[in-house]
Amino acid sequence: MVNLGKEVVCSNICTYKMTQADLASPMVQAFRLILLSCFFLTMLACDQPEVDVPPGALVEQAVDMGGTWQLVQAWQNDRDITDRLDFSKIILTLNMDGAPTTFDIQSGGAPFPIDRAGSWSLDDPAYPTQLLLSTDSRQRALSFSAPPLSGDARFSINFSLGCEDNTYTYEFRKL
Repeated sequence: MVNLGKEVVCSNICTYKMTQADLASPMVQAFRLILLSCFFLTMLACDQPEVDVPPGALVEQAVDMGGTWQLVQAWQNDRDITDRLDFSKIILTLNMDGAPTTFDIQSGGAPFPIDRAGSWSLDDPAYPTQLLLSTDSRQRALSFSAPPLSGDARFSINFSLGCEDNTYTYEFRKL
């Protein structure tokens, strides 16, 4: 039997034209249903390996930035100004107790957006874009140049000290 469009030729002896009524016949419909059922049963019967996910694997972990950090490089408006002042005196200590708690800053006279100790946090514990420093009277949001990761030995922050035309980038290294 050969199918020529809507025409079926049986062994070159007879020609039969299929009509819409033939396609809608109960026998053709039953054949289609059986064929689709076999397809879906085959798909359901496929053996898929079971995936074991360890407990806690899908829980987002907070970035651990706790420790003592020293300023190692400073830029003003994308110009390196590290040699113009003793920026190495800026020591930032971020304390953590499972989550951010307090911070301490030693600026040694070098410019920094906050001049005394207080509390700190991140705008998002798992994917931070800002370091938030707060004292009794002041809060500053310092943007990260790149999102920090737990275990990183360096991070950079961007900020302005009042004049929006002057932007600073400070790079810290963990001591």
